[in-house]
Amino acid sequence: MEHELKIIMSGKLNSMVKVYIDDRQVGLIQDVKFHASAHEDFPEVEIVFPNLFDSQVDQNSIRKGGILDMLKKNLDLLKEIPHVKVTLADLDWSKP
Repeated sequence: MEHELKIIMSGKLNSMVKVYIDDRQVGLIQDVKFHASAHEDFPEVEIVFPNLFDSQVDQNSIRKGGILDMLKKNLDLLKEIPHVKVTLADLDWSKP
């Protein structure tokens, strides 16, 4: 299946960044990185999400809000887009 990844930067000095898959906005993004190299044919986009599958996360509370389902749907869609790398970042519970 073919999908379109859109990254829209707008606002004064590009302060607003929104990411869409087709016409659906993607939430929970922690970081977006662009990797380009003279040694590679195509640039790569890396999208970092929080690792909500970690055992330290209260699974019941995120299931109630549908956040885990939303993350799974986003990950499944992003797997279908070439040159997109998805990373799950562990949450740092030591910060207040």
